[in-house]
Amino acid sequence: MDVDRLMTRLNPLVACLLRSPLHPILSSGLALLHVRGRRTGKEYWIPVGYQRDSDTIKVPRLARARRKQWWWNYREPGPVEMLVRGRTPRGRARVVSPESDAFRAAFEATFRRDRQDATAREAVS
Repeated sequence: MDVDRLMTRLNPLVACLLRSPLHPILSSGLALLHVRGRRTGKEYWIPVGYQRDSDTIKVPRLARARRKQWWWNYREPGPVEMLVRGRTPRGRARVVSPESDAFRAAFEATFRRDRQDATAREAVS
């Protein structure tokens, strides 16, 4: 089983933890994204990695994006609700094109953050 499929199976457990008083264990890097199916109208709360940049919340990475369908809901900007660190902000979401400057900037910021996190973990070890 690949890691992506394993994480998908763990989503209900992760979602439960993010909704609980124990959410600080995961909520510094994970949030729940509320998505309504485009065709079915069915509602989902999906754990996603996120980064906060002032008043903007970014979901910078999407592992195996071609397998996922929820992000298609935001090819056109639309309303979004998330559960972030025990709070439920609402706003507008949109997919940023991989060819755009905004995407490049978000990718570079994510790469820098990941390197800083790795360096911090090495210093603690």
